Amino acid sequence: MLVASRLARASRPSSLPHFRLISAQHSTASKQAKHQTQQGAARFPVSAPRHTTSPYANTTRGSRAMSSGGVAEAFSAAVERAKGGGGTPPSSDEMLKMYALYKQATVGDNATAKPGMFDPVGGAKWKAWTALASLSKEDAMRAYTTLMEQLNPAAAGGQQQQQQEQQQQSDAANHGSAPGLISVEVASNGVATVFLDSVTMPPAMFVQCGKVFRLLSDDEAVKVVVVRAGKAKPHFSYGLDLKQAGGSLMKSKMDGPRHHLHKLVKEWQEGFTAVAECRAPVIAAVEGWCIGAGLDLISAADVRLCSRDAKISLREAALGIVADLGSLQRLPTVIGDAHTRWMALTACDVGADRAREIGLVSEVCDDAQALYARAEAMASEMASRDPNCMMGIKSVMNRARDAPVREG
Repeated sequence: MLVASRLARASRPSSLPHFRLISAQHSTASKQAKHQTQQGAARFPVSAPRHTTSPYANTTRGSRAMSSGGVAEAFSAAVERAKGGGGTPPSSDEMLKMYALYKQATVGDNATAKPGMFDPVGGAKWKAWTALASLSKEDAMRAYTTLMEQLNPAAAGGQQQQQQEQQQQSDAANHGSAPGLISVEVASNGVATVFLDSVTMPPAMFVQCGKVFRLLSDDEAVKVVVVRAGKAKPHFSYGLDLKQAGGSLMKSKMDGPRHHLHKLVKEWQEGFTAVAECRAPVIAAVEGWCIGAGLDLISAADVRLCSRDAKISLREAALGIVADLGSLQRLPTVIGDAHTRWMALTACDVGADRAREIGLVSEVCDDAQALYARAEAMASEMASRDPNCMMGIKSVMNRARDAPVREG
């Protein structure tokens, strides 16, 4: 009676709603299940000690990057996909992994008693779950999601497409604002203000800059754009974040041919090309320091204003590198060839008055408050003009200016 009772218990369907494990319904099936479990052990370390390193300890985060807040959502979607079936039918080993990861993700470490010798399937499940003791719930969710993507890539691809569409809608709604990098505000008169929330420019800044200005260009309600330092930030930009960019540059150099580095630089250039190609006029309001990549950015703008404490520098030569994000190509059309060579070869700091003398800025304001008020007034004036006229003027003038940037 005791044996029959245990066998009956082992044959009950799993309590998990989204799959069933192989069960022992009689002695022959029990032996088969035990044999399958032994085979699975070679591929899935179910007998690992309770506190050894889990095989999922360094698991990748699925085929797409998931933020901490999105892990639970992706896991729930993966469970729903498992309920719905489809894709490649899971093997016994894969069902065992699914069970263990699901339990670790939803319950945590296994604290249940080990089943007896007459319950081989229960024992295999217990060992598989116990082997994940070093895995956090969040990492278990990620591993489960990755496994379900492998088993049912079509459904995962559909979910990814839906998430991408939702992200695109979100980007369009906030014009690509990214906390800590760039934020955007659009006034009722059609003047958009782009705040550089990071005083340096890490690699992600160039990508985000391109996204922001392309979205602003596509928004017909936006008539003029003002780009300025972030709120409560006393400087426009210190330029490229060398600490963060250094890793990307070194990786490109070590990965192989120079075309890898060239590709990276072209990607960064596109961020500022989007500024130059923005349908709406762009006014750069420069407060404090504007160095290197900051100058690359304002050289792509249509009008430049600055505060009296502004200092602008094409600093790359001092660091032993060539400015290649657009300033060497765009500045000659702004300040002439001679002044561009002077700034590039000496890496000097150009003060506000000197910047106005050479045509680098159109106006100098007494302080930051006056600068932003003047930029707002000028933007409002431009916004009152026919937007098609503004776009036509930019198109004609950009045609001659931007060709050398793509060639360089």
